[in-house]
Amino acid sequence: MGGANAAYAHALRLLSVRSRSSADLRRRLGKKDYPQAQIDAAIARCRELDYINDPRTACERARALTRSGKVGPRIRLELRKEGFEEQDIEEAAATSATNHDEHAVLTEVFTRRFDTDNTDLRDPRQRRRIVNYLQRRGFALNIIFDHINERQNDPYAEHE
Repeated sequence: MGGANAAYAHALRLLSVRSRSSADLRRRLGKKDYPQAQIDAAIARCRELDYINDPRTACERARALTRSGKVGPRIRLELRKEGFEEQDIEEAAATSATNHDEHAVLTEVFTRRFDTDNTDLRDPRQRRRIVNYLQRRGFALNIIFDHINERQNDPYAEHE
């Protein structure tokens, strides 16, 4: 593949799109068949310039995942997929949990996805579909049921 700086140039292109973990960057550069020495040098240079900072990037990704309606275990799963180390994952998940109320995130996701006239919370099939959807996003079962029961008991109340 190209000159000695080819892997570094490719790393910069990848990082210009969004922040990435060093493991994700290493994996992507490896797919392009750069020599291991070039990959190591590119990652070392990016770390030296603070273009790669795994703890910071894990926190940024956790915030983005929370904004998209994912919490707790789902955030951990996504960060593991992206190659973050366990310590960075736990710190990011804890920070996200501290900064975002799970009930508020659930209310937002529920309102965005299910708060329509067509949603009948008394229908067992629809309830099951809603519960499954919210569980896949990482919400705890007890919080989901509390929220659904609250909405079912008072469908016209403002839920904040």
